[in-house]
Amino acid sequence: MNENIDELTERMFATATIDDPVFARQLFLDMESSLPINVRINEIGFQALKEQGVYLADTNTVYEMDKVFYAGDMAGILCSMSAKDAEVSNSDQDDQDDQKSKPLVMSLTHLRIETSHPLAAKIREYQKIRSMRLAIANSGRTLKPVKSKKNKKGFGA
Repeated sequence: MNENIDELTERMFATATIDDPVFARQLFLDMESSLPINVRINEIGFQALKEQGVYLADTNTVYEMDKVFYAGDMAGILCSMSAKDAEVSNSDQDDQDDQKSKPLVMSLTHLRIETSHPLAAKIREYQKIRSMRLAIANSGRTLKPVKSKKNKKGFGA
């Protein structure tokens, strides 16, 4: 079963047009080997959760990222975080108790990582580039697939 997931993930990296497939894949692997990672949710992430009917009590809660996925152009690198220690409220009391036991899954672009983490600079670079390319794509212009930077030899190198 894991081989199918890995194969699917590899295909999604290969067909990505928003992310640089080489950079995103390496960051994904680095994050996977560094788990768990402490993160906070940014303002856009809180707004997205509110739209889904999930309300978190404290905006400064530190969450523990325990799993990463790759969802291609749709969501990029997705992160599963434990919400057990956070106070989660929902419009339905039954759903509230159920939600406390479920992890939150959110795009890496909606998370803040501590600056002291070894991957902080790479994650911020990924977030900046992805956000910029999403804005371009949402403006109606077409994006060409990202070509990875290679060490070129020859004139001008």
